[in-house]
Amino acid sequence: MASISSLTGSSSTSSIYGNRNVISGLASGMDTEAMIENSIAGYKNKILSLQKQQVKTEWKQDAYRSIISKMVGLTQKYTSYTSATNLFSNSFFNRAVTTVANGKYASKVSATGKSASDIAITSIKSVASAARYAHGIEDLVSQASAAEKINWDDPVKESTVAGSINLVYGSNNLNLRFGEDDIFESTQELADSINKQLAEQTIKSSSGASKASEFLEAKVNADGRLVLEQKAGKDNKFYVSSASENLEKVMGGAIGEENAGRNVVIFGVSDKSMTKDVDILDHLQDRTMSFTLNGKTKTIQLGDTTPRDEDGNVKEGEEEDAVYKKFKEKYDAATTDEEKTAAYAELINARVEEQFGKGKIEVSVKDGALDIQAAKKLDSAGNDLNNYTLTVNTSAGRALGLGKNGIGNTLNTSWTLEDVLGKDFFKQTVDGKENYDGEQELIINGKSLGKFNKDTTIEHILTSINNNPDAGVNVSFSKLTNEFVFTARETGSDKGIEIGEGLGQKLFGTYETYDGTTETFQDVYSTYGKGRLKFQFDGINISFNVTGNETVKEISDHITSMLGGQAKASVNQYTGLIEVTDNSGNKMDFRVYNDEPGSPWDNDEFKIPDRKASYTPGTDTVFTAKINGTEKTMTRSTNVIDLDGLSVTFKGTFNEDGKGVEGVDDYEPITFTSTTDSDTIVDAIKSFVDDYNEMAKEIHDAYSTLPYKKSSGTFANYEPLVGDEADSYSESELKRYEEKAKQGLLFGDSTLRSLYQSLTGYIQGSGVDGATLRSIGIETAYEDGMTTIKLNETKLREALTADPDKVRDAFAKTTENGASTNGLMQNLKTTMDRYASTSIATPGILVQMAGTPLSSYSLQSNQLQTQMDNLETQIEKWTDKMTDRIDYYTNQFTRLEQLVNQMNSQSSALAGLMGG
Repeated sequence: MASISSLTGSSSTSSIYGNRNVISGLASGMDTEAMIENSIAGYKNKILSLQKQQVKTEWKQDAYRSIISKMVGLTQKYTSYTSATNLFSNSFFNRAVTTVANGKYASKVSATGKSASDIAITSIKSVASAARYAHGIEDLVSQASAAEKINWDDPVKESTVAGSINLVYGSNNLNLRFGEDDIFESTQELADSINKQLAEQTIKSSSGASKASEFLEAKVNADGRLVLEQKAGKDNKFYVSSASENLEKVMGGAIGEENAGRNVVIFGVSDKSMTKDVDILDHLQDRTMSFTLNGKTKTIQLGDTTPRDEDGNVKEGEEEDAVYKKFKEKYDAATTDEEKTAAYAELINARVEEQFGKGKIEVSVKDGALDIQAAKKLDSAGNDLNNYTLTVNTSAGRALGLGKNGIGNTLNTSWTLEDVLGKDFFKQTVDGKENYDGEQELIINGKSLGKFNKDTTIEHILTSINNNPDAGVNVSFSKLTNEFVFTARETGSDKGIEIGEGLGQKLFGTYETYDGTTETFQDVYSTYGKGRLKFQFDGINISFNVTGNETVKEISDHITSMLGGQAKASVNQYTGLIEVTDNSGNKMDFRVYNDEPGSPWDNDEFKIPDRKASYTPGTDTVFTAKINGTEKTMTRSTNVIDLDGLSVTFKGTFNEDGKGVEGVDDYEPITFTSTTDSDTIVDAIKSFVDDYNEMAKEIHDAYSTLPYKKSSGTFANYEPLVGDEADSYSESELKRYEEKAKQGLLFGDSTLRSLYQSLTGYIQGSGVDGATLRSIGIETAYEDGMTTIKLNETKLREALTADPDKVRDAFAKTTENGASTNGLMQNLKTTMDRYASTSIATPGILVQMAGTPLSSYSLQSNQLQTQMDNLETQIEKWTDKMTDRIDYYTNQFTRLEQLVNQMNSQSSALAGLMGG
């Protein structure tokens, strides 16, 4: 706001003329300052009027903002789901109701809320569960961990372009990195690597962030040199800022800002010079191998660790690496690649034993290649009792035939699709030429999750599935079971898991269904053929003769028959295997032994086959309940079920066959007892009533209070004090003056009147809703021209005891949740949001008018602020006009003073000449 305090009330020369060099009436004897003051009085009055309007507008803005603040505070305190006093939430009222399940099987459920109905659960046949699908990954691990033979006479290629290049593009910094094992057979392969890295980096420009590959591209020019150039239509400052020492030499000094241009020559070398051949032992000298056993990682050195001097001699006081020396002796004596590989396997074994101890990891030679395995401990059935998890990573993977991304007996989620599926899966023909850059689509539950190439990691695949809600599943990988495990996101028999053809089934397989009538027991369980077998489950043993052609289903039925009601055998339709359950439905441990006394294999245990895929379909909650004496059986896809306002969570089963008779202890029904914590609810409603009345009073007073009147009854003209007008008032007098000046600023405001009337209508209620509010103690009072809420606490407590759901619905019900009308809080919230919403997209009416600190955007974007800005513009305009007039009159009077002074000088001179 422009200040004109220097022009209002002061008569000093400096206050009028400021820094102007003015002679005020010294020669003429005129009071030029007073004359100028009178001449600009109109301008000053206009500016003062505008300033008073501006102050009044700001006062109005403050008044509106105070109302907005109270409305937003009430909304956040009583209708926000983050508030502990949210009267808009059913759960707030439900939490105040404590419900206890009664009976022998009370632990099978939990409940919240309260129902007006008499509810007893007499049977729970099943509870809802999510479909689950598990698939083993042995084939993927085998593919990724397949080791190749080592040809010890062949040199190993090492990169001569390993290192990094730092680029500057405009104000963006980019980095290109090449590892020691990034072997490029041609300049074009190097260009492809650069373009791939550019596609993974970002350049920010005035139009936003884009991939660097949209601005830059690596190409091989006609003379075989690799250049990095800006794409057509791009023209920015571009240069190489630095590079690794070996790369700097290859680039021929084209580094630094002085070499900025459209193109940068990166490599002026031939294809062959990008690699060098190194003896395999020299290549391995500084390399390492990391072993992660059961989550614990340790690293070994692959080369000679003997401390040597510059001449290659063992340093004084140091010891020679005995392990490596022993290896070298065997290696030098070996005559075949396999013998050399065996010697190296012993070297690795010795190093591993130093880190993990003996018997944990076994390194040997298989089919001429290194074979690294976690140690196994087998029982009589061939089951591994150790079940160690092992992953191996090494920078020498190519040389040792272990691949670039390591090996293991469990999945490494950093492996790529090429590692686990082979690159042929991505083979394609483009323009008559074959490449391995194809993409494969992943489909889960009929939904496409995108297409992926050979370089996609397993981790990325899993993340893509879990981040896509349309797939309807979550997937994880278990190192302990070596399985991918899919779980449907929702429970119920109608929510399944279907792996689509192509990439999905290649990675995760699929499940079959079996009825047990097509496969023989001998084929499935790999038994010896016909003979006597013993079946054991949880202490129960039965034996009978099995012929070679009996089906799994026939054996299952025979087991059930022999159990005589103690348990039941069936064929799992998703694994094709026999399962035995007790009379409560619990699965029993199932084992099969040979039972031929005197035979050499008597009592040998047959290994239960491990089906690659196992599928458990989702189930529904099926239960029977008596509701007000009427028994009903219900099926729901969830475990949390609403029974006439009582929210019951089902946890387990009882009386599954539903044959229990009421009164028999074994089948005692589950009943419920509810008590209400009235204090919590009453305290919240009392607080709400106080806050609402305070807010309503401020709204009502704002538009109904008249401007200040004199004792005579006429309105007083209390205008804002600006400039030096307040100088004659004390601080207390000024405060009283401003209170009178602000009174009635919003008198007759139609917007506030409509807001108040809308709120009043809701608290009074109408029809059934109004009667309900009054019946639970939410009454109204009319005093001093306004309506407020009056709380009858006795009625409220009685209602909470007799029918807490009635109280809850009066406040929290909504048509969106099925009610015929909205409750009190929804109605109030709708109105308060309409007037005081701080949303940028849909600001409230009052927020549009005055803005609020609760929404920073609205502070500069509101109607009253626009008015004040316009007034400020006018003040500046009139101030400029007044300044121009002051300058004009100042110049005129200064000239007059100069002329009068000149005339006086001449008169004095003439008088002197005339002897005067």
